[in-house]
Amino acid sequence: MTHLTLLTPLKNLFYSQNVAVQNDIIKLFEDKYNISKTNFLLNINNIDFRTQQIRDCIKIINNYPVEYITNKVLFYNNEFYIQQKVLIPREDTEILVNAIIKKLNKDRNYKIFEIGTGSGALLVSLALNNAKLRLCGIDIYNKAYQNTKHNINKYNLKNRVFNTKCDIKNFVKFKGLSLKNCDIIFSNPPYIKKSSHSRLQSSVKFFESHLALFGGVDGLYFYKLILNKCSIECKKNAIIFFEIGYDISKELTNFINKKYFGMFKITEKIYHNNINRVIVIQKIL
Repeated sequence: MTHLTLLTPLKNLFYSQNVAVQNDIIKLFEDKYNISKTNFLLNINNIDFRTQQIRDCIKIINNYPVEYITNKVLFYNNEFYIQQKVLIPREDTEILVNAIIKKLNKDRNYKIFEIGTGSGALLVSLALNNAKLRLCGIDIYNKAYQNTKHNINKYNLKNRVFNTKCDIKNFVKFKGLSLKNCDIIFSNPPYIKKSSHSRLQSSVKFFESHLALFGGVDGLYFYKLILNKCSIECKKNAIIFFEIGYDISKELTNFINKKYFGMFKITEKIYHNNINRVIVIQKIL
């Protein structure tokens, strides 16, 4: 960690950092303190910076996510509330949202179910894109449940977007929506292999919820759990969308083809930068 004090001049703090950290500091002042990038850069020597502002900068320099300080994150062109220890949605996950939207017929009403809502950014993004959707999401983590509820209310969607705190193993039905009657099920489950812990960025490893990150020894634990539940409860022709880790495509594909041959069919694999990031599965039995 970088050893700095509250007496270190902000100019020295700022210009001694790499571009990514500088951008996060600028974002901090824009989002939390309403100081524009231009005003910040032009007046970095003149603005009377308060102790809390310097303290926030030092936290960012020491890898603390700026989103947890501002309580704001941009996802799919919308701003969402985010609180500490809730998984911060990344731009890569917009690939999953795009994949679902491309499958939707604008003239049809859909029931959609998310397993592991996290911040609620995906659930709400889908709802904002299509007014005919009814959506339900679950998460076992109380902070994620509360965060999702906040974002549902932020966009006045509580009449058609629902969430509840529940484990997928025990979920039956909520607000009339269940795995049995939903057309689309999607999830961005924890998929990082246990062995990859040491290779994570410090901002992720030390500050984001491990509940939302790690998927067991092989990274497949939650995919197996979800597929087992869906094999029992999902209706025929239901479509399942998974975001997947960069290193588990082959293992997950082999598992599905072997364990669920004749029940689930992989209909599409979506790549980003030549890496399989989304897998689409249809229940055919």
